[in-house]
Amino acid sequence: MNVQSVLSTDPQRLGGLDTQPHYVEVENFVLRVAAEFSSRKEQLVFLINNYDMMLGVLMELAADDSKEVESFQQLLNARTQEFIEELLSPAFGGLVAFVKEAEALCGFVMPESLC
Repeated sequence: MNVQSVLSTDPQRLGGLDTQPHYVEVENFVLRVAAEFSSRKEQLVFLINNYDMMLGVLMELAADDSKEVESFQQLLNARTQEFIEELLSPAFGGLVAFVKEAEALCGFVMPESLC
């Protein structure tokens, strides 16, 4: 019943939305709520805050190497990277695009330790 109530929840009926973590810790619901924000920057801040909160809770309850912890860590890292690119894009978008294109043409792959 809990899962069904979360699935049928309309984010519009939650009242005022802000970018703080939401109390409903369900990934699909968080994605639906994030979609209610008009700007991608606000969507990303909301997702980062919620993924970080969920990851913190999971890390308290699960082993650090559990698939759930790894999954939310990947989601958090991906949205954080996207947020950084969103912030840098107005001033450095051309440079970032050039570097990505050059890396692709040269077959260069950034080492994980530098990402």
